[in-house]
Amino acid sequence: MITNPGTLTRRVDIYGTAQGDEGGFDYAGRTLLFHGIAAAIQPIRGQELYEMGATREDQPLKVVIRYRKNVTEDMEVHYQGHVYDIQSVVDPLMEHESLELYCTERKRGAGDGDV
Repeated sequence: MITNPGTLTRRVDIYGTAQGDEGGFDYAGRTLLFHGIAAAIQPIRGQELYEMGATREDQPLKVVIRYRKNVTEDMEVHYQGHVYDIQSVVDPLMEHESLELYCTERKRGAGDGDV
């Protein structure tokens, strides 16, 4: 829940996977879905870290954005050259006001292609 919209001081991009058929060949690639979304980025500590089952090496984050339809766990968040895989998407109190994206940073060399 966003109690103060002035806390959304960061700009993030959200990418998803697009699949299609081009020239008789199937392809799957990353597609920019949302560009320059205002967000608040917070480290996960204490009870949230315990509930998520993450370790400190995972460097989990919580990214809070205004509500968007169709944001799912198979997407990724890009912020200042870092790529974060979305682990879960939470709509606090089901008010469709904001989304909390619980993410872990993708390690360099893991995944597909350059960032």
